[in-house]
This record gives sequence, structure tokens and C-alpha cells, in this order.
Amino acid sequence: MNKAKNLLLLISITQFSFAIIAQNNDEYFIDSLYQVIKANQIDDDSKVDTYLELSKYYIYKDLDSAESYALKGLDLAHKTNYRKGQAVAYIRKCKISEFSDNIDEAIAFGNKAISLYETLDKDRNYLVILNIQAYLYEKQTHYDKALELYFKGLKEAKNQENELFKGVFYNNAAAVYAATDHLDESIEFTLKAITIYKKLGLKKYYGSALNNVGSKYIKKKKYDLATKYLNDARIICLEMNDLSALQKIEENLGSIAHEKGEYELALNHYLKGLEYVEQLDDLDDFKAISVAWSHERLAKVYMDLNLYKLALNHYRKTINFGEKTNSNDLLVNSYYGLFQIYTELNKPDSANYFIQLYLPINDSIKKEVFSKRIEELNFNAKLEKERLKHVQEKGLILLEQKKNQLKLLLVISFLVVVVLSILFLWNIKKNKLIKSELRSKYLSSEKEKLNLDLERSNKELSTSLLNLIERNEFLASISENLDQIKSIDQADDRKKIQDILRKIDRNTTKKLWKEFELCYVKVHKDFFSRLSSKHPNLTHHDRRLCAFTIMNLSIKEISSITYQREQTIKVARYRLRQKLGLAKNENLSSFLNTI
Repeated sequence: MNKAKNLLLLISITQFSFAIIAQNNDEYFIDSLYQVIKANQIDDDSKVDTYLELSKYYIYKDLDSAESYALKGLDLAHKTNYRKGQAVAYIRKCKISEFSDNIDEAIAFGNKAISLYETLDKDRNYLVILNIQAYLYEKQTHYDKALELYFKGLKEAKNQENELFKGVFYNNAAAVYAATDHLDESIEFTLKAITIYKKLGLKKYYGSALNNVGSKYIKKKKYDLATKYLNDARIICLEMNDLSALQKIEENLGSIAHEKGEYELALNHYLKGLEYVEQLDDLDDFKAISVAWSHERLAKVYMDLNLYKLALNHYRKTINFGEKTNSNDLLVNSYYGLFQIYTELNKPDSANYFIQLYLPINDSIKKEVFSKRIEELNFNAKLEKERLKHVQEKGLILLEQKKNQLKLLLVISFLVVVVLSILFLWNIKKNKLIKSELRSKYLSSEKEKLNLDLERSNKELSTSLLNLIERNEFLASISENLDQIKSIDQADDRKKIQDILRKIDRNTTKKLWKEFELCYVKVHKDFFSRLSSKHPNLTHHDRRLCAFTIMNLSIKEISSITYQREQTIKVARYRLRQKLGLAKNENLSSFLNTI
């Protein structure tokens, strides 16, 4: 018996020594553990402990080796009926399964370890498995089970007077309360954890808890309290150069400034947070996710500042990461942000493209939110059930059952209302999409019709112009013929011919121009109003010359229409250019087309 005790003391001292050596030399640590296993004097229970120590070491380095040593320890513990060894082996198996993303298997091993510990003296490993198991249930959103185990662990930590685990269980229970929107309880438990971490001098945990309570006060819109805790957290994390924690703190401070409309301050915090996270190891998944969310937050601030180009740039970076990782939360925020930007920029095609990407993802997220809400209702119902137990002890069970039935009816009614609301909103969205499609088709049809009308009007204008030119040329030829015979002897006849020439000369240009102007205004309604608005000093003849020029008529053609000499028209064009303020190298026709 004494020999066994001495051997156990020897193995304990050896393991402690190896743990110290491991910090400096991993290979020496592993070799030493192998030597312990090979030693002839060591008993089977100590071999089990050593196998499990090796398994624990390899969990973070090589899961296959960790699994192998855990199985060896478990097999030997079963053969020797070493129940505590079996429990620790199941803890190792639980952790290995968790790292392999097999959560259901991990929970099964965790339950076996907890069941074994219920018949054994509790030690630190019991606190470890309660914390692991609660966290696994929390990942599966089984919040009632998670909270039950955290409270169980808290009670045991108090029994063992283990201050560290008291802080851990307070902090983790607070996380469950936060996930189920019980912010007051979450803050209460986080503050208790903060007190313990501060007392123990655990700066990393202390800084993280300060940041957590600050973020919860943000949700309650108590920004002054939130800022106080966040600034305290920043001081602690700067001392440790904890970049990931500093990034979260700057993110929270940025969100406070953003909510208060202090956009420049928000940008400073978000950019500082991005700077911190970009200093992390490139292989760290946390970095990639944090960088993406930082760009998303920056995009929102730039949108509020109406700096759409900068916002677009950050949203594109967010989408790039979101598409690579299939992150629906990133994508849905970015797609909707781009839809808003292109709507503001009056680019309906781009806006429609991104809203079509947004809608299906948003519907999927809503379903997840609805499922989470059901989980929360179940969680609240189970919390209420625990409260009922206390009420039953006081003899008020019948009254509480009636209240419970009423609450259940309210929950069912709420769920029915929620379902009907979702169906109603979905129907509205569907109708909006149908109307949008019909409107788009209608606008397309109207646009095509307008284009046809414009094309037809342009053809009519060209035809009218040709007719005017031909008529003018015809009248000019008549005028020339009459001019040739006006020298006849009869004074009366010569006077009549002279009168006809004057009428032709006086009326031809004005009538032709009026006819042309009516036709041109009909086709190009806004041209003359814009021209007069920008250049009010132009005369009637100047505006007429502008119309001829914008139609690319030559000086000869304008001369034919206006019944003026070509040199006169050249002079008029020169004066028009001066009034419009054109340089020598600027083209008159190109300039008029920009009006």
C-alpha cells in the first residue's frame, strides 16, 4: 500500500516537472511521458493518467494522435475499473469530437463523463466538462440546457472555492442571457465576472468582460455607461497589446458614435479597428471575418455622409469575402446597401439587380430568426417552468397553472400573429414585385413608343425642310425671271412686276421660317426654351441660325431657306459665336448639341 502511494507521489511530481519542462522543450516533455509509461514500477492507473495527459497535449497539435492516446487510456481504465480515468478519457473524447465538428458525438461523450462524475469526488475536471458541455448546448441553441449546466458548474465552483471557474460560469451564463435578449440578467452576471477577474488579476478575461458589458449597454442605448466600460477595457487591452480585443472595442465605440450621428468620430473608430485587425496573423480566420465586417460598417457611415463612391468600394470588399464564405449576414447587408446607393444615384437597373440578390437571402435569414425566436420562447417557457417549481413549494400551484395556461395561449396567439404577419408581408412583397415587373414592361413599351414618335417626327421635319428649300428655290427662280423682264416699256406693267418682286422678297423668308420653326418646335420642344434660358441675349435671327446649325445645314442650304447671301450668313455665324462665348477651336454645332 505504501509502495503504491509512493509511486503515485512519484508520478505526480514527475508530471508536474514535465509540465514545466514542456513550456521550453516539447520534445523533452513527450519523451519524458513515454519513459513514465515504460517504467516497470508504475501502476495501471498512473499509465491511464499519462495516456490522457499525452492526449490532452496532442489535441491542439494532432487529433489522430490525441484520439489514439485517449482510446488507450479509456481501454486501460475500463480493464482496471478506474472510474475517474474513464471520466477524464471521455472528456478528452468530447474535446476531440468538438474539434472535429462532430457536436452530437461530443455531447454524448460529455454526458458519459458527467454521469461518471456524479458517483465520484468532484475535482477541477468536473468543472471543465460542465463548462464544455454547456458551451456545446449553447452552440446548438439549446439555451435552457446550457444555462442549467452553467448554474450547476457555478454551484460546484463555489463548493470547491475555485474563483476562476466562478468567473467563467458567471461570464458564460451572461452570454446565454444575452443571446436570449435578457440583457439585465446578462449585465448582472457579467459584472460579477468582472469583479472576480479583477480580483484575480486576469487582465485578458477582465478586458474581455469589460468590453462585453459595454456592448450590452449599447443595446440598451445607455451610451455613457457603455463608453465608460469600453474605455476601461481599451486601457487594459492596450497594456497587453491584445489586437483582436482592441478591434472589438473600437467597433463598439464606433457604433455608439454612429448611433449618435457623430459620423467622423465613427469613421475614426472603425478605421482604427480595421488597423488593429489587419495586424493579426494572415492565417487567422478571425482576421478575415473582422476585416469584412469592418468594411461593411465603414460603408454604412460613408452612405450616411452621402459619399457613395467610398461606400461602394467598401461594400464590394465585403461582398467579395461574403461570397467566398457564403456568409449570408454579410451578403444581405451589402446587397441591400448597394440597392440603396444605386437608388440614390438614380440607376434603376443596378438597384434592381442587387435587390433581386437581397430578397432570397433575406427571406432565408428571416426563417432563421423565426426559428431562433421559437427557441427563445421555449427557453423562456422552461425558465418559467423552473419558477413554477418555486411557486409550487409555496402552495400557489393552482393559480400559477392558470397563469401558465394563459401565457401559453398568449404565446400561441403570438406565434399565430407572427405567422400570419409573415404570410401577409410575403404577399405584399410578392404583389410589389409583380407591380414592379408590370411597371417595368409598361415603361419599356412607352420608351419604345416615344422613340418611334421621335423618329417619325424627325422624318417629317426633314421632309418639311426639303419642301421649304424646293419652294424657296422655285420662288427665287420666279423672282429672277420677273427681274429679267421688269425693264419693259410699259410703266404700269413694270410697276406691277416690281411690286410682285418686293412681296416675294419680303414674305418668302418669313413664311418659310415660320413654317420651319413650327415643325422644329414640335419635334424638339425643349431646345428653344433651354437656349433662351442659357443665352437670353440672342435675337430671333440668332435662334433661327442655331436651329439650322444643329440640323447640320450648310451655309448654302441656309442661304436657300433664308433668302440671304452666303456672306451674310457667314457674318451672322461669326457674331453668334461671339455671343455664345466660343473659342476659335470650338465647334458651333457640337456646342449647341450639349444644350
